[in-house]
Amino acid sequence: AKENAGEQGMSCDFRVMNANTLDFPDDTFDLIISRVVTWTLPDLYDCYKEWRRVLAPHGRLIVFDANHYINHLDEEKARIMRLNMRRMMLEGTEPTDHFDFHVRWKYWEEDVPNIGIDRPRYDRSLLLKLRFVDIVAVENVFPGKYRETGTSTPTFMVRAEKPSEDEESNFIVNEYWNAIAGCVSARAAKRIADGSAEATAKAISEH
Repeated sequence: AKENAGEQGMSCDFRVMNANTLDFPDDTFDLIISRVVTWTLPDLYDCYKEWRRVLAPHGRLIVFDANHYINHLDEEKARIMRLNMRRMMLEGTEPTDHFDFHVRWKYWEEDVPNIGIDRPRYDRSLLLKLRFVDIVAVENVFPGKYRETGTSTPTFMVRAEKPSEDEESNFIVNEYWNAIAGCVSARAAKRIADGSAEATAKAISEH
């Protein structure tokens, strides 16, 4: 990475640490970008929670990844992969998919990376739970490219924003009213329909 940065004339600060225990104070960054990392993480929720901590208010998180190794768990994906490999080999081009014989099964089964999870929908649910805003999930970021190569694991993108303190302070109120709005409106409609609305309003005013 240092060599690549030097060749491009860039001066970068490279650090090695765990993705879910970052050595940075709160509200440090305006932007966090991750590419083909999250699928390897044992606990994606803890990672997103930590990334949210180090983001400044209105800071953005952008994640690129793919459902790697899905061919081991989805027979239709495996069939597409085999067909694409055969076609590309016959054409004399290098396959973009492979059988991934180098998978360390102990790592897969015991450390539980994010394989076989419905992503990016899963990511979106975690980000909602962590109270990110402006969440966008795109399942195929480069549709033209992957129509040509026929890969069985197209790249997806997830983007989200950390709210300001004022915006976050309204979340509990909004979540509460959004949750009960249907119930309250249905009860009001029922009381109007059965004629008990006026009696209810009078009882409230008396107390």
